[in-house]
Amino acid sequence: LGCGLGPSKAISWALTNEDSVIILEDDVLPEPSFFLFCRELLERYRDDDRVFAISGCNFVPQRYLSKRDSYRFTPITHVWGWAVWKRSWEKYEFDITDWRSALTFSQLKSQLSGSWIAAILWSKLFDLVVQHKIDTWDYQLAFASLKSKSLIATSNVNLTENLGFDERATHTERVPKYIRPTQHIDFPLSHPDVVLDKAANIWTQKHVHGASVFSGLTLLGKYAK
Repeated sequence: LGCGLGPSKAISWALTNEDSVIILEDDVLPEPSFFLFCRELLERYRDDDRVFAISGCNFVPQRYLSKRDSYRFTPITHVWGWAVWKRSWEKYEFDITDWRSALTFSQLKSQLSGSWIAAILWSKLFDLVVQHKIDTWDYQLAFASLKSKSLIATSNVNLTENLGFDERATHTERVPKYIRPTQHIDFPLSHPDVVLDKAANIWTQKHVHGASVFSGLTLLGKYAK
């Protein structure tokens, strides 16, 4: 079914009979404490609509985290090892053709820590999905969480490893500089308030999502035709 419909249909199928799921694609290797982390947070935030999903994938160096809790809250889900409730997935749409009518630029900018560069970048990415120039499912997931104004509980240590970096990969041919080694997460967990970690989000937008003037121009040039 491809990189877009394949995963999204599989998640929809899994959630027809379950209230929540932990999701690992075939090239993601979890550190064992990943499962305990997901299980505890799936229960803790089961009925809290402020929390959209859980991710065990962390790229942010410790010095760029606002606090030293076990996890933080982010606006976009990293999907190299994550978990979600049925209540959240019901907001997911594979076809986001009318995304601009559901999420204004100012709302998008606000969700992305006030960065107009990040808002422009994600606007372009959503448009490329609509134009079928990118075959994926996780940009639509980002749209669903941004539209719902909810947050993702993201571990402050990296709990998963992506093994799929080589010349045979569909998207991940080269290992990016922001990849971090996996670590065990300590229990009991230290729980933060449900608020956006702005400092970590700004770092992620710049270094992971490429929200800089240079990368924005590069993206526009790549898909200009």
